[in-house]
Amino acid sequence: MEPTFSSKHLEMEEQAFKAPSHGSHSDRASPLNPLQYDETFGRNGKLLIDMGGRKTHSVSSIVQMRNSLRYLATYYEGLTPGNPDPYTNNAGLVCFDSDGKVDTSFGTRGDGTVEVRFGTTHYSLLQQIIELENGQLLVGGRHRRFAEAEVDDFENMMMSRLESDGRLDKSFGNDGVLNLTALTEKTIWVVGTVVLPDGKIILAASIRGVAETRSLLIRLTANGQLDESFADRGILEFQRSAAKGTRLYGLKLNAMGSHLFTYGYYDVPTGHEVGFMARLDTDGNLDPDFGQDGFVDLEPDEVIHIQDVSISSDETHLLVSGSHLNRTLGIVESLLARRLTNGKADESFNQGKPVYLRCHPTSTGDAWNYARTLIDEAGKIVAFGRGGVGIDTWSVAGRFHATGKPDTSFTDGSSVGSPLNAVFSFNGNYVEGADPRTILCAGEAGSTGAVLAIKV
Repeated sequence: MEPTFSSKHLEMEEQAFKAPSHGSHSDRASPLNPLQYDETFGRNGKLLIDMGGRKTHSVSSIVQMRNSLRYLATYYEGLTPGNPDPYTNNAGLVCFDSDGKVDTSFGTRGDGTVEVRFGTTHYSLLQQIIELENGQLLVGGRHRRFAEAEVDDFENMMMSRLESDGRLDKSFGNDGVLNLTALTEKTIWVVGTVVLPDGKIILAASIRGVAETRSLLIRLTANGQLDESFADRGILEFQRSAAKGTRLYGLKLNAMGSHLFTYGYYDVPTGHEVGFMARLDTDGNLDPDFGQDGFVDLEPDEVIHIQDVSISSDETHLLVSGSHLNRTLGIVESLLARRLTNGKADESFNQGKPVYLRCHPTSTGDAWNYARTLIDEAGKIVAFGRGGVGIDTWSVAGRFHATGKPDTSFTDGSSVGSPLNAVFSFNGNYVEGADPRTILCAGEAGSTGAVLAIKV
């Protein structure tokens, strides 16, 4: 069972960027109670991204603009099988307000969108957007080609910087576009990007196609060059275990911009995978005040992947989500855990232990890819992800008390529900709406990329 656990998540990441060959599963009936949409947003709680009648496949990232009630979302068109190379897809940014109305003043096309391409041909797949202090936009993603047999001819991790109106900033990288794969001379998969207060950029990445998974932290100058003052000419090989592989799932920066949190799993000699997190300063030095020499292993005797770590708004807690292989039942469960910011277990949350979850009694595999703490007086926790296996997979959201117990006042008493006729994007993100009890979710509805407004 254990070797298939990591390969399952790698496969899910890859398939998330391929258009489904047999139609969308967004209308598949879930066995869970339906989540409630905030029907004041968009059309009945959804903003469909359908530019000029050309449907998009998915929304992958959302960000609220600084000092504003406007938002930006990244979208892309699906990689439809049979399209001949060099086929260029439809990818870009859309601007909308807190009511879910497209802001047509954004960009120059009059429809509130800006096209973003990492090359003149082939597929540009946008994954993350960050608004910088000066209003410029940093966009990261992938540039690739699929042959008819769906074999990669190439795949590059890319980054662009745009002006606040969406125009390409040609002072960044190479004429506004940075090929991170070429820059690092490694077949990397970027899993997280943060921007430091001085404008420098740090990325977490894993190297693909090697016998033992290796991971890196990469620091760039503000203009998109390797920062040679960081580690080995800008690249730090980051290993939890020197003897075995280490895979990262993400990277976070605290509000002060002084410390990084990265997380994932590593292999141990007994043959299973241990979920871990680490705290470092922005020069890549492990923080000895966090856990043991900068590392915290979560339940080291269990097979766990830590897939997300959220820092509470008061920076006193870390909310951890991920997946756990239940060896007895032979299934993958979701998990939630809460730690203090020094890495120690928070005893007020399930007596310091993770909460293991299955979204439905017949589910054989759950994968919660995000968790966040709502800013409310009760400290409720809402987790987003997916459950099920194969084509019988549903997007899910669950609400829990600060102690880790399910909140049975959510979704008509079940504590976990699914969005009706919609899906959340795998590794997509979630941001608060104008009302903190509405979460804007990156996803798909009606076979079209969409922003979903879910009431929590």
